[in-house]
Amino acid sequence: MVVISLVTGLGLIYLMFAYMSQIPIKLVLLLLVLAIGGTWAVLRSLFLRMQSPEDGLLVTEDQEPQLFAALREVSEVAGTAMVDRVYLELGAMAAVRESGGAFQVLAGRGQRVLHLGFWTLFGLEKSELKAILAHEYGHFSHGETRLTPVIGRIQGTLLQMLTRMASLGRIVWMNPVYWYLRFYLQAFFSTTASHSRRKELLADRAAALAYGGDVFGRALRSVVEAGVIFDRYAGPVATLLRRSGRPCSELYRALAAARAVEAPALHEERTRAALEHPPGKYDSHPPPADRIARAAGVAGQRTHDAAPALSLLAHPDETARALAERIRSNVDQNLAAQGTKAGAPVEMAPEAQAWFAEGIALHAAATELEQRKDPQRARAS
Repeated sequence: MVVISLVTGLGLIYLMFAYMSQIPIKLVLLLLVLAIGGTWAVLRSLFLRMQSPEDGLLVTEDQEPQLFAALREVSEVAGTAMVDRVYLELGAMAAVRESGGAFQVLAGRGQRVLHLGFWTLFGLEKSELKAILAHEYGHFSHGETRLTPVIGRIQGTLLQMLTRMASLGRIVWMNPVYWYLRFYLQAFFSTTASHSRRKELLADRAAALAYGGDVFGRALRSVVEAGVIFDRYAGPVATLLRRSGRPCSELYRALAAARAVEAPALHEERTRAALEHPPGKYDSHPPPADRIARAAGVAGQRTHDAAPALSLLAHPDETARALAERIRSNVDQNLAAQGTKAGAPVEMAPEAQAWFAEGIALHAAATELEQRKDPQRARAS
């Protein structure tokens, strides 16, 4: 990108001096600005501090000693340093990153940050959660998190440049730099996606060797399943209640209730679709079913702990309500952006919130089965 910026601008200036009898000074200055400005924009993008959204709840070792003890165990198993900050996030996910300046992160001196979805913990055993954490620590031990910010900045710069050029209209099609950047972006995405899929498999291997391939497989399936439930019901439940003035203070209890009454055939079908979706050229992760199959049968080093993962938290009910309040705040912002005003405040018992979520799940299942003319619709109703 630096070369194309310099060669395009300076090359055009050279051609002007070589073949034109009169040199338009304003055009020369414009080309210099394009060449030097484009180069500066690319180089600057590599060293800008990336702002990562942090909707989650920052927790410390004093607040959650058992969770941090599990994290320390996994770090020792993975042979890498402990994370510096832990955020409990709203949904079902787990991810790591290194925070700090570009040189700091590339040198391995960035702050290690773990984002762990609170809803991820539901349904997992302790060993299964540790297998998920071992996968995330594998990204640290393989050094991948040092390169991730650089890749992200380059991708962001490419997209911004192309978006700004495309905003000029069809005339941009006459610009060779535009086409060069388009093809470069496709090649860059394809290459980095391939690298990303490989690093996911390496991290899976680290998790399987530590806690067992079958344990990791069950954990990954549970995380995928939890993600399907959260994406399907969290927004509708929280939004519909909030519109009527009822804050969904027991959202995670409501999600568990929706999951319990969901039609088994539909639930299995949705989970299978998420596990077995065909891989795309630009996917950053291999299909979960492929990852589970690769890890199957690998013997782990650690003894199995079947206790609920949620028991690692000191006060899970309080944490659930704190995260539900953040979701309520997000819903309020979305409603305000749409020009919708929430109804007058109305108290709602926790049991009623669960019943409401059950009703949404049953209605959605019955509607879907009715559209398919499926004989199970009567049971779903």
